[in-house]
Amino acid sequence: MATVVGSPTPVRSNLSPADDGRRVLALALGLAAIFHGGLLFAGSWRGTYDAWVHIFFADHYQRSWFSLFEPRWYTGFSVASYPPAAHQAVAAVGFLTGLEGGFVVVFLGSVLLLVGGVYRFSTLWVGKRSAAFAALGFGLSTVLSQTVHVFGQLPTILALALLLHSSVPVVGWLRTGDTRAFGQAVLLIGATAAVHHVTIIFGAVFFLGALGLLVLSEAAPGSGERRSLLTVLGRGALL
Repeated sequence: MATVVGSPTPVRSNLSPADDGRRVLALALGLAAIFHGGLLFAGSWRGTYDAWVHIFFADHYQRSWFSLFEPRWYTGFSVASYPPAAHQAVAAVGFLTGLEGGFVVVFLGSVLLLVGGVYRFSTLWVGKRSAAFAALGFGLSTVLSQTVHVFGQLPTILALALLLHSSVPVVGWLRTGDTRAFGQAVLLIGATAAVHHVTIIFGAVFFLGALGLLVLSEAAPGSGERRSLLTVLGRGALL
C-alpha cells in the first residue's frame, strides 16, 4: 500500500506479490547483464588466473572434439581430468565468435542463469518477492564479482547455476514422487557434474542436503503431512 503525496487516502497497488517478484527479478537480470556484461566485454576476464586455462581446453575441443589427449601442455595429458561441458560450450560458440568471444558469451549466460537459479532456490524458503530481492542482491554482490572478474571461474558459475535450478524438481520429487520432477532433477544434476566436479560434491551437501532436511521437516511427526520419513528417505536415496 502506498500513499500519494497530497492525498488523504492511501492508494492500493494493483500488483500482486508474484507480479512484483517478476518485476524485481527482471530488474536483477537486467542489472546483472549490464554490470557483468559490460565488464566481461571490456576484457575484465583477461587478467584472471583461470580464464585462459578454460579457453585452452575449449581450443582443444575445437581442434579435436572427441580426442581425450592434449599433447601441447605438460608433455601431454588427458583432458578427461576436467569435466568437459563448459569447455565444449565455449568451443561450440567459439566457432561463430572466436574462442575469446565464446568465453565471454558463455560466461555472461552462466551469470544470468545463476541469478535465476538463486531466485528459484530462494522460492523454496521465502516468498517470490523476497526471492527476487535475493537474486537482485546476489547479482550485484562482491562474491559473484570476485569469482567472475578476479578468478575467471566459468565452470564454477555454470555448475552452481545448474545445481540451483535443480532444487525445485528435487523438492518436487521428494515431496510428491512425481517422475517428471525426478527426470528433470537427474538431468540437471548430471549436467552439473558434467561441468564441474567440485561443485557437485560440495553442492550435494550444502544445497541438496539442505533441501532434504527441508522436506524431512515437513514430514516429521506432528507436521500434518501424510508422507512418511521412510518415503522421503527412499526417494532421496534413489535420486
